[in-house]
Amino acid sequence: MRSNRVLTSLIFAAALGACTTAGPGDPAADASDSGAVATTEAPVGASDYETSLYRQIAQADGNQLISPFSLKAAFALLYPGARGATADEMTAVFGFTGNDDPAAHEARLAHDLESSGVLNSADAVWIDRQFTLTPDYTHVVRDGLHAQVETLDFRGAAEGSRTHINAWVSAQTNDRIADLLPRGFITRDMQMVLTNSVYFKADWMQPFAAGATHDAPFHPLAGADQTAQMMHSTRRVRYFEGDGFQAADFDFKDGRFALTIFLPRERDGLTAFEHDLSGDRLHGWLNQINGAQESRLDVSLPKLRLEQRYDLGAPLQAMGVHAAFSNAADFSGVSTSGRLAVSRVVQNTIFA
Repeated sequence: MRSNRVLTSLIFAAALGACTTAGPGDPAADASDSGAVATTEAPVGASDYETSLYRQIAQADGNQLISPFSLKAAFALLYPGARGATADEMTAVFGFTGNDDPAAHEARLAHDLESSGVLNSADAVWIDRQFTLTPDYTHVVRDGLHAQVETLDFRGAAEGSRTHINAWVSAQTNDRIADLLPRGFITRDMQMVLTNSVYFKADWMQPFAAGATHDAPFHPLAGADQTAQMMHSTRRVRYFEGDGFQAADFDFKDGRFALTIFLPRERDGLTAFEHDLSGDRLHGWLNQINGAQESRLDVSLPKLRLEQRYDLGAPLQAMGVHAAFSNAADFSGVSTSGRLAVSRVVQNTIFA
């Protein structure tokens, strides 16, 4: 079996909050208060979900680390209760597929990946004790998506609810993500929080020798060279050359996952590489790498640790998920207790 692509050696978690939609002019119901910006690109197609998300976050300076898988899994929890244009936008942007329920298809994919024994994905729906889910939605979430559903007291104990959720996420990620939801995330008018946590840990198929790691120059996109700890080895890996870049696969020991690295040939080539990046191109490159012959390479990789926190409301709206954040949101399949809208979407990612 060929490897699944893991673009980062990953520990990820995402949270999505849904709150009752207030009347016009109320900040809780206004998309602009959740960090919305004017659309910077046309609504994306399903094949461009990952690359469009990357394009949104890559507008900021510095290193970026994002999990499209975890974000999509969180919205797959919400999707069974979406209706009308709200569901249509989520389908178009996230590319939910499958011959039956798209969200169930995503759950089966996660279960298949978990069978490797090196990846754990856990979903949970947290609701306020005064909030009632529809029986159909509860059935789909618990039995179809195998997610935990737990009642908490958001109105009377918002901070206690936050720490409870964070403790659960911490346990699911082997204590790597201890504070997913920041202080003040849960408010008295919030009705529901959905979380997905993904934890991946595996040894390299060909480990890097500790004695071959030493300080060496690292060439950043801009500015002077920096000194970094570089891992060195000579090995045979699947290797592919594209227009202006090199790419190689580094397998993990389980044989089902690989870290794929793209390296522009020119020192300042990242901007051009990103400009040409699309979902179809990326998938085509990965397929070519998947079938490539192994080549003997001298490899130097930086030893690093990255951690990022994102509020993804604005990027998602720029990609075409508009209705879910507005007064027009239709999540009537989740509950008939009141109108719902997405208030915030946050994600913590760690590479270590």
